[in-house]
Amino acid sequence: MATPEGQVLQAALHETCKDMSLAHCPHLSSDDTRATPHLITRDKLFTDGRPVTQAAPSDPNFLHQWELDMAARKA
Repeated sequence: MATPEGQVLQAALHETCKDMSLAHCPHLSSDDTRATPHLITRDKLFTDGRPVTQAAPSDPNFLHQWELDMAARKA
């Protein structure tokens, strides 16, 4: 689930969970967020401007903010 700007809001949802989340979660379904589902692989994710596969490990108490690459945003 990602915003139109490519900010990943939720990752690795089952198809049923995705549908329930979009139908019932006020954050994901709001007009402000406009979240949409994307089927992508790790090589399409970026954090701090670098591919996730090349990013330093995150602190255990903090998750990096993931972003979709430009091609995935348009898919």
